[in-house]
Amino acid sequence: MSFIRIAHRFLASQKWVTALLVASFSGSSLLLVAVNQTVESIDRAFSDRVSSTPLIIGRRGSRFDLVLHSIYFRNPASQSIPYGELQIAAAADSGLCVPLLFTHETSIHHSPIIATTDAYFIARKLAVAIGSMPKRLGQCVIGASVSDTSNIQIGDFLQPQPKSAFDVTSPVPIELEVVGILNRTNGPDDMAVITTLETGWILTGTGHGHISGDNGTRTNNTDGDSHIPETPITRITDENINSFHFHGDEKEYPLSAILIFPKDLQAQTVLEGKYLDDNNPLQAIIPEHVIQEVLESVYRVESVLSVVSILSLAFVVLMLVVLTVLSIRLRKQEIETLHMIGCNRSTTIKLVGCETTLILLYSAITMAVGYILLWSSGVLTASYWI
Repeated sequence: MSFIRIAHRFLASQKWVTALLVASFSGSSLLLVAVNQTVESIDRAFSDRVSSTPLIIGRRGSRFDLVLHSIYFRNPASQSIPYGELQIAAAADSGLCVPLLFTHETSIHHSPIIATTDAYFIARKLAVAIGSMPKRLGQCVIGASVSDTSNIQIGDFLQPQPKSAFDVTSPVPIELEVVGILNRTNGPDDMAVITTLETGWILTGTGHGHISGDNGTRTNNTDGDSHIPETPITRITDENINSFHFHGDEKEYPLSAILIFPKDLQAQTVLEGKYLDDNNPLQAIIPEHVIQEVLESVYRVESVLSVVSILSLAFVVLMLVVLTVLSIRLRKQEIETLHMIGCNRSTTIKLVGCETTLILLYSAITMAVGYILLWSSGVLTASYWI
């Protein structure tokens, strides 16, 4: 115990050198561990999600953006695709076709509002832990994380807002009634609010309702712009639900993307071939291939950072050895005094060993604290980066 006390007091007297060594050791080690942990988390999150989604149909453009907004609900599509594409795919009996419409988020927690059909719950194997699935206009279910991070309960109402802050043309959105809370999936669905596709179309202005006696600006019900309600309805009830209706050709109703779960490889190949033409405004992508390209870049970055971390750690070890040797030389008189009062060479070695051990111990504690802080802040999880 006396060796540890003496070593501790010596390190305390050299606080700046000690702090530099501890910071260097812990920082280099933490960087190495954090990079590996984060890459593993991203790899796991990407692989699990995309492997269960064989094909995505969306507007031609960035394939990675299409994957992000259709699978991870980030950065909604700047352009929509027509609902008619879903009808064509479904009529061809290609497999399970899932429409997605993502244009709004909740006003308080900024959770993405995803409009879809029952097919999405089947494809993702989603079930409610409490309550029921949305069955009518204006109803929604929330993910487990949305429930955990808020006081939202079944029966409460959520206020949607356009995802884009520059979208000033959107109609006044209707409030969404929470009718269920989904089981936890440890994926993007935990942070989402899911509603019916028809409700999504009402949010985009494709449909609307009228208060009794309000015929709107005109009475021509064949043109959606010709009879905009003078008093917009902001909450759907049993009394006004029958007044809601849609305008225009259903085939032109907007979707953000279509998830396709082909019944077999032949059906998938046929669908892919249909969208190979560069002149086609739509594209069909295999998300697993897109994510694999992204992960290859991530792995290259990880390799560089790992090499930097290892080199930094090696430099710190070398610096510790040099400082230890210099310290012994500078403390030559102190060591001779120890020998004169009866301490042998092994005692000197034990003192230096205790000092080195304490530096490593302090570094380990600092690294552990840093790791806990990073983990609790979510920086090491995939959801922070995607």
